[in-house]
Amino acid sequence: MKTAPPKPRPSPEHTRKPRGAGHERRAEIIEAAKKLFFEEGTENVTTRRIAERVGISQTGVYVYFPNKDAILGAIRHETFQHIMALIRGVSAEVPAGLGRLEAIFRAYVDFAFERPMEYQLTLMRGGVRRPPTPAERDLSRPFEELSIGRQCFVTFLREIEQLIADGHLKQSDPLLTAMSIWMSWQGVCLMVINFPNFPWADREQLIAQTMKMMAFGLAAQEPEKGA
Repeated sequence: MKTAPPKPRPSPEHTRKPRGAGHERRAEIIEAAKKLFFEEGTENVTTRRIAERVGISQTGVYVYFPNKDAILGAIRHETFQHIMALIRGVSAEVPAGLGRLEAIFRAYVDFAFERPMEYQLTLMRGGVRRPPTPAERDLSRPFEELSIGRQCFVTFLREIEQLIADGHLKQSDPLLTAMSIWMSWQGVCLMVINFPNFPWADREQLIAQTMKMMAFGLAAQEPEKGA
């Protein structure tokens, strides 16, 4: 009985990219891991499986990442950076007011629906859950000392603080208001992504109705005429 010949091992040139092209290999590893994590669950994927998907040796993965958690961390870091860039971009382009808040919401939701793998791996699927330490709960620490996820939220929090200070939103606790809005947006994305077979209303209608309800509860009341 003949035995199958062993699979050829990746050659060294397939393990490490040419000098100056390492970022390409790193991106290939992240993209392959992203798809595997999404398809099979992070807990079921190994660095060996990721290496096979890329077409390199397991050692080749370790050239760029020490373990699977580091790859997942890189995916989340890139996702949060992208969301922060969206918030800052809208803030720079859209005049202050409820229109800016709606534009941020639309950008956030569009990102979630257009890039569901990154969104779910970052905000809906996770690793070990543990209570935050007192230091981690302190969002008033210098921005650069915060984790990337908290930096992303604080970027949004600063927008809410400014909208309240400028009189576009009613006077309230900025932190509580920002968290409530953030959770509301997350709920829209979570439900639509997790239950795709439900007969949801048109996305634009959902966004508009969510914003209308938000504006009703958060918008600063205009003074009555003659007051």
